[in-house]
Amino acid sequence: METPKTCNTQQISPRQQLAVTALALGQNDTMAAAAASVHRSTLNQWKNKNVHFIQALNQERNKIRDANTKLTLDIHKKLKEAAYKTVLAGITAGDLVSARWWIEKSCLEDDNRQVRDIEQQQSQLYEEDIESILGNMAMDNVKEYLDKQGVDQMERYQIEEAMVSKIKSRLIDEYNIRESVSEED
Repeated sequence: METPKTCNTQQISPRQQLAVTALALGQNDTMAAAAASVHRSTLNQWKNKNVHFIQALNQERNKIRDANTKLTLDIHKKLKEAAYKTVLAGITAGDLVSARWWIEKSCLEDDNRQVRDIEQQQSQLYEEDIESILGNMAMDNVKEYLDKQGVDQMERYQIEEAMVSKIKSRLIDEYNIRESVSEED
């Protein structure tokens, strides 16, 4: 399998790109941090708070998943063709076992549909993770801002939720715009 190409190299540092590649290829956090020559806490901060890093990591993972899916489907198609030829030869020769096998296994297309459904569910989980991370970033920014402004607890209670919602919405919009631009490239 080919190593995935880098993405958004202008938005993340070379060290972050090394970590993205390591994580996307399945290395654990310790190994990815070592590959990028950073401390694990730095890597965790990138993974939890850096939108560009998160986006690049998701893009790399998607590229690898797509490549693996294509490879799996290609192999499946070739095996299916070989099996069909073998079974057809058996059926033509009067082999009842082959005929029964054919009838039982003729639902292979349903299996392919199930694989596609699972992949779609995984993709939705990535999007939910992004929204959660962006929500946490918005909350942290609002809390930091309100602390710097010296806002008391009563006022904070009244405005914090609205501010977080507005900032989270902007972050999600920005992420979606960047995601659509990167897909066009």
